[in-house]
Amino acid sequence: MDIRCVCSRKPLLAIGGRDSETGEPFVHLRAVKGDRIVAEMIATSGTVRLHCRECLRWAVIEIQNVRVDQEAARNLAVMMDGP
Repeated sequence: MDIRCVCSRKPLLAIGGRDSETGEPFVHLRAVKGDRIVAEMIATSGTVRLHCRECLRWAVIEIQNVRVDQEAARNLAVMMDGP
């Protein structure tokens, strides 16, 4: 799932999801300069603060390992595939 800023340009801030094997939630960040990746981080717990380079706002994401039942997972998948 893409994590984007709410500003009008909607830049990609990070990618989030759950590990397909363990079900553990994660947020994946990359810092790119030109075409080169200069930093990469995968957070699996705690608080992640992301700074939008367009509007200079901060986005705060709390990572919580909450058990998701199958029906809720299907509903989430449908919501993510929607418009």
